[in-house]
Amino acid sequence: MIRYFAVDLDATQITQLIVLNLNSVNHSLRAIRERIAEFCEAQSPFKGEIEVDESSLAHAYNGLGWLQYKNGLIWG
Repeated sequence: MIRYFAVDLDATQITQLIVLNLNSVNHSLRAIRERIAEFCEAQSPFKGEIEVDESSLAHAYNGLGWLQYKNGLIWG
């Protein structure tokens, strides 16, 4: 399942390739994502909240796409 997750298949596609219930696959994928998030947070040099001025995000690009600043939040 990890291999399918790594190539960005969704839960429905994964259930078609392996013999598992959709709920089981969703549960496993959620656990994988949570563990990845925990790892990233532990490795991040930033702790707590980071304040960013709107003007600095006017033309921000994160390498994957343009970032948008909306309602006080950054969306990528």
